[in-house]
Amino acid sequence: MLATSNAPFCFLLCAQGHLLTIQSQDAEYKAIAMAYNEKAQKISDDNVRIAEEITKAAQEATKAERIPVHAIIRFDEQICHSKNREEAARFAAF
Repeated sequence: MLATSNAPFCFLLCAQGHLLTIQSQDAEYKAIAMAYNEKAQKISDDNVRIAEEITKAAQEATKAERIPVHAIIRFDEQICHSKNREEAARFAAF
C-alpha cells in the first residue's frame, strides 16, 4: 500500500524535472535564435545596400549609354587641341 501512495508524488516529481529541463532548453533556444536573428538582420541590411548600389550603377550605365557620340568626339578634340600636350597625351593613352 505504501508504494501505491507514493506513485502520484513520484509522477509529479518526474514531471517537474522534465518541465525544468524543457524550460532551460527553451531559454537556450531563445538566446541562440536572437543571436541568429541579429546576424540575419545585418546580412539583410547589407543585401539591401548592395541592391541599391546595383540599381545606382545600372542607372549610371543607362545615362552613359545616352551620351551622344558627337559629344564624346568633341571632348576628344578639345583635349587634343588644348595647350597642355601632356594632358592630351595622358588621355590619348586610354
